[in-house]
Amino acid sequence: MRALLAVAVEPEDFDILAGVTRHHRQVNHDQVVRLRHSNPHESLEQLAQRLGCSLSTVKRHLRHERAAPAVRTLGTKLVPTEAEVMAAYQQVVARGGVGREAAA
Repeated sequence: MRALLAVAVEPEDFDILAGVTRHHRQVNHDQVVRLRHSNPHESLEQLAQRLGCSLSTVKRHLRHERAAPAVRTLGTKLVPTEAEVMAAYQQVVARGGVGREAAA
């Protein structure tokens, strides 16, 4: 159905949510913001340790977010309407389902 609707879903980074850090890696802006929103009680220093980055990096990302909050979209396409989802569902059911080979 995702292919029929041209919807792509980015995989979650569960390591970040669990507090697992990897050294020498880029810190994603969305990860910093998401972690801050999910852990508002933690200090910025604790968030930096969770992310494996410096305190100044966390502060920079949060300043940027306050200045221009990120607009959440689903890729370049808008979220499909209920009618589009039901039409895709009907196509899948009419074909007898889609196997993993056809979905790839």
